[in-house]
Amino acid sequence: MKSLTFLTAAVMMAMSMPQVGIAADGQLATSQIRDAVLDGTGTLIARDGSVVTAYFGPTGELRGEYKEQKFIGHWSAADDQLCLDLPETVDDGCWVIVHRHDSHFQLFTLVGRPVSNLEIERGNPNNY
Repeated sequence: MKSLTFLTAAVMMAMSMPQVGIAADGQLATSQIRDAVLDGTGTLIARDGSVVTAYFGPTGELRGEYKEQKFIGHWSAADDQLCLDLPETVDDGCWVIVHRHDSHFQLFTLVGRPVSNLEIERGNPNNY
């Protein structure tokens, strides 16, 4: 019975997530992703639970801080996804972005699994 309850919960959760090929409410297109992050500082939670803060520069540079260490990486927007190329200790990859409200976004894998929340603040207040 416990496994049936778990299976039912898993199916219900999967059904509530955006599916590939179906635009979720608020899902951003490539140009909207660029507009949302360009010249902004984003904060998200990495897979290990650590906070990552980074500035999305105009030429694709991504400068920030992870576990109190400065880093330099790159960002791009293509195929309706935000792609991050970060140092080896930070999450890399491409994600679909869904706009939730104001400056709050959520990152999803291509199969619709939530990855992290992302909050964007205009400018580079941390001088990265």
